Amino acid sequence: GNFQFDNITLQQVTDTIPIITREYSSGAKICLGVDVFGHLKASVYDGASTLSVSSPAVYNTGAYIKTEANYKAGKLALLINGMESASTAASPLLTVNNANAVLTIGGNYGMTSYFPGSITLVKLSTTVPTPEQSLWMYQQEKLLFRDGANCVLPASSAIIDLTYDDMQDKWVALQAGYESSWTGLVRTGVATPAAGSFTKAAAQSGVKLLSRSTTTPGVDISIPAYGLRDELVKRAEAVQKNNQDITIFDFDTISFTGTTSNGANTLTSVTSIVGAPYIGMKITGTGIPTDTTLTGINGTTYYMSANATASAAVTIGQADYMLPTGYSTRIVYAAGTQKREGATKDYVKLFDGFRETIRFGTSPGASLWVQIHAVKEIL
Repeated sequence: GNFQFDNITLQQVTDTIPIITREYSSGAKICLGVDVFGHLKASVYDGASTLSVSSPAVYNTGAYIKTEANYKAGKLALLINGMESASTAASPLLTVNNANAVLTIGGNYGMTSYFPGSITLVKLSTTVPTPEQSLWMYQQEKLLFRDGANCVLPASSAIIDLTYDDMQDKWVALQAGYESSWTGLVRTGVATPAAGSFTKAAAQSGVKLLSRSTTTPGVDISIPAYGLRDELVKRAEAVQKNNQDITIFDFDTISFTGTTSNGANTLTSVTSIVGAPYIGMKITGTGIPTDTTLTGINGTTYYMSANATASAAVTIGQADYMLPTGYSTRIVYAAGTQKREGATKDYVKLFDGFRETIRFGTSPGASLWVQIHAVKEIL
């Protein structure tokens, strides 16, 4: 199953406290909580065996995060902000059904201890999202937490019609007295009828039709301007905007230390963790082959996609830095020094259909910062 908890803020606690759990005084249960140090912990119990996993990083910082606990076919995983942070796997457990179990949010089954933080957008399902779906949900839902974001209808009246414009990636919700425009989960605009009441909406390829009844019935038609001159003006404005509206993203390099064994795909005795390592993260370090990624995290043992070429105590650094959806890189700095793009230089750009990633050939260094100047692509 899948538990999702969006934008949880954690404060220091004195014992392991469930954030959300489905359990009874006995029998099968599944829960997600936080321990005394601020690590997120998920566990599944089938009445006989327990499967549990803990996040490498701590989250009792008061910062908003989105976390998921996924269990499927013997694998239990924690995802932080759309990326897998830790997982463990064993033989599939027996059924976790428990007819007596109840769902509690923000406390344990006995309601004797309570979660000292904030919880929003709780979701539960019997199916587990794919990695792409988890990342997509995170990208969509994080926009709800920007200052000034609107996420509700402008009135309590019933929705009469819905329509989606594929060209503008915008959908319209129609109520009798309001037309509201939405991008993803965020409301971006509200309009009222020129006369009468709205009854029907249709939008496609930038063309929108809104029908009205009662007073002065009719259809309001909006058609975008077309023509070579208009397109050239739009493109010139877009280029100018892109050159001016630079957004700066600062990243603290994820790093940790561990011990490699020549010919083995494990990093043991992992410690000194800075940031939140995640499954799929590209890593670099002494004895770590090119293009190696993390494939698993189990306590202080990390698994790699390639075998180490040396036995040593090494410091591992992050190589990938992902931008939010829709942004494109212009300039990259590491510890204040501008870096060069190219396969034989400092970094290359990757794109997975959702987000652009800056991949360094060699990690900028443990605990250093990376700054990326980017623009929102609108062409």
